[in-house]
Amino acid sequence: MAVGRFFYDACIPTNVVNSFYFKPMLDAISVIGPGYKGPNYHQLWVNLLKDAKKEVQLLVDSYHAIWAKVGCTTMGDGISFVKSVDASNIIKDASNLFLLFDEVIEWVGPLNVVHIVTNNAANYVVVGRLISQKHKHINWSPCVTHCLNLIFKDISKMDHVAELVRRASNVTIFVYNHVALLSWLRKREGWTEIL
Repeated sequence: MAVGRFFYDACIPTNVVNSFYFKPMLDAISVIGPGYKGPNYHQLWVNLLKDAKKEVQLLVDSYHAIWAKVGCTTMGDGISFVKSVDASNIIKDASNLFLLFDEVIEWVGPLNVVHIVTNNAANYVVVGRLISQKHKHINWSPCVTHCLNLIFKDISKMDHVAELVRRASNVTIFVYNHVALLSWLRKREGWTEIL
């Protein structure tokens, strides 16, 4: 009950117990036994955070060695990079994005990067060309997921598909608004939710 009370008192989301690190944490505490004093505020925010940063840095450094052997694909989604770059206050035009991508490529090591993947907006297409011009061995390609999303968006605008989606939506609304029907369907073997 002590663990539950701690979660409820600190308003910690209960899905934290699904964390990869939750059970090892409890195991480490139980090995020490009764009388274990947990870290204080300062230790969590300074000492343990520095230790965690060192662990992550060792992991990143181990990837550097792999990149040199097998090459690396740099993927930019406009939000996050392998190297943290604050791009929130810059205009996302081709020249600025090129500078950001080139900075990441220089950080990874130009000879380690063999491929760059971005979405296929016009500014990113230009970035791909600029990167390929500067680094002849680096190829650019658009993100497949982004391309498929655009294709499906176009397909959904077709009249016969839009009509089909509207009719399917009406069926879904009908089923979920009729409790008796929904209850009967949920009892049937093989039923899966429509939404």
